[in-house]
Amino acid sequence: MAVLMAGLVTWRVRASSGGASPDISVTTTTVVHAPTTVPSSGVYADLAAALPESLDGYRVDTGAKATGALDLEAAVAAESDRSAERALLETRHYKSGYARAFTNGNNHVYMLVYRFGGANDASLYMTDGMINLYGKGANEYDVADVPGGKGFSRSTTYNGSPAVVHGVTFTKDDRFFLVFTRSATTSSPTEAAQLGALLHKASS
Repeated sequence: MAVLMAGLVTWRVRASSGGASPDISVTTTTVVHAPTTVPSSGVYADLAAALPESLDGYRVDTGAKATGALDLEAAVAAESDRSAERALLETRHYKSGYARAFTNGNNHVYMLVYRFGGANDASLYMTDGMINLYGKGANEYDVADVPGGKGFSRSTTYNGSPAVVHGVTFTKDDRFFLVFTRSATTSSPTEAAQLGALLHKASS
């Protein structure tokens, strides 16, 4: 088992075979770099390019963990059960990852892309995660604008206070994508669904 982005949302995986939020959009007119340097070449460059560098109405969350380039060691270090996560990522032939986080003070957004050894590895990573989320009480919602995607909602806690997480996950070839919002007041998955659709469209 592993916990992805400890303190933000519980996303556990196994190494087996209300009111709507306001509309937001991805913008490229104002470039706001993530806390780490955005690579211009190398194994992380295309992964970084698959995630928006800025969001309207948000600023980069410089206090978020596990952002920027994520090699195997960084991906493992982000998890609470590191030995289990290492075994899982190695089983799925993990190659590299990249993540960005944003906040507006009330709502938090986290986006991640992992590259695996192949499309089947990425799909299995997503499937195992969703199965475990269901086991932890998460509800699924439709994300028609994200082909093959899954939406999930779950109540959790953050810094000792109740919070709600809405997320979308999907795969494209050998890449696994995750985007979620977390807020004490988020009552609808609308924003997460929009972000998932935008991310899917942009990550060609």
